[in-house]
Amino acid sequence: MLALRLFVMLWLYESGRSAWNDWTNHSPDGNHSLLPPISDDVTSIDPKRVCHCFNHTEGGTHVELECRCWGQSIMDVPQHLPPEANRISIQEAGMQVLKASSLQVYRSSLLFFSLTDLPSLHTIQPGAFNNLSELLTIYIHNAPSLHYLDNQVFQINLPRLKTLRIDGCGLYTVPYLGELTRDGAPMHIVNIENNKIQALETGDVQVKTERLLISYNLIEEIEARAFEMSEIAFLSLKGNRELKTIHKDAFVNISSLLHLDLSETAISYVPTRGLQSLEVLKVEDTPTLKVFPSIYSFNAIKQAWLTYSYHCCAFRFPAKHDPLQHTKHKEFVEMMERYCSKESGRAQPLSSGRMRRSWGALNVGSSAATPLANAAHAHYDDSDAWFHQH
Repeated sequence: MLALRLFVMLWLYESGRSAWNDWTNHSPDGNHSLLPPISDDVTSIDPKRVCHCFNHTEGGTHVELECRCWGQSIMDVPQHLPPEANRISIQEAGMQVLKASSLQVYRSSLLFFSLTDLPSLHTIQPGAFNNLSELLTIYIHNAPSLHYLDNQVFQINLPRLKTLRIDGCGLYTVPYLGELTRDGAPMHIVNIENNKIQALETGDVQVKTERLLISYNLIEEIEARAFEMSEIAFLSLKGNRELKTIHKDAFVNISSLLHLDLSETAISYVPTRGLQSLEVLKVEDTPTLKVFPSIYSFNAIKQAWLTYSYHCCAFRFPAKHDPLQHTKHKEFVEMMERYCSKESGRAQPLSSGRMRRSWGALNVGSSAATPLANAAHAHYDDSDAWFHQH
């Protein structure tokens, strides 16, 4: 029996070596594996270390070479995958450090790179993503020991990068992202949800992206100009249950912001500076917010998602909610009507579509918020914008 076992082990070894040679010579079928093709179950021989490469079809026509590796014995990105690999995924590995050299052999072809379920990963060395000019996606998920990223890790230009996700990790601070798309279009999404970020300090967030998700962290405070020089269309701070303090200038110098979600927080105050272009505001499940800001503080608001009825006064009864600003707005409209009448030589009152706001009816559900559709049907000209800024 012992001799039979030794024979089987020797046969597996020789078969594995033969398969390795075939793989390094690029087998004609385009599929590559570190394991010999003995079984359809690629984990049947060595469950501790597996890499499997295959053709991945993107969009039904575009074919990419994808390599997936998993196993606790994997301590670095395998260096002997096909050099033309487009997608590399490392999962459930024992890797502790992503080295500066780990991805360089694939720098001319790599489009997608992911690390998932790596409990021991604690360091990403500066240079790890250097020279990856074709890279579209970086995805790091469930790496609880990854607490910090050196500022130099992303102090590089990746002009084609569209997706950056570092979620479910242990980050205490927001990584520096200011150089990532310096010469390219904004990224589609930056997701740093479900980390351990405790504060957003001045200048912490410097990014150009359509969507920035910092939801479900441990943020307690957002300092003045935390998003300075950023371009963000959609910003979510939802689920930061400890968030109590947002500085009045927290959103100053943030460009292009259209959608802001402050739901499920502990704030008692919503700053309005820097939110002049905001179209959608969500403040659901936030009972600590006792007073909603004056609607006249928002020049372009179209939807507000609220849960509690006392938040609705600003929209349903703007004259009562902020009589001073309502009076100033009314006087401004009358002044402009007189000016236009004088210029035209006849009475020609301004249309409400240009100068007045029409507040839609607000319907708030008992268990979930209902959107305030077209809360402000406003199309402001420069003079009205000037009024609301003074």
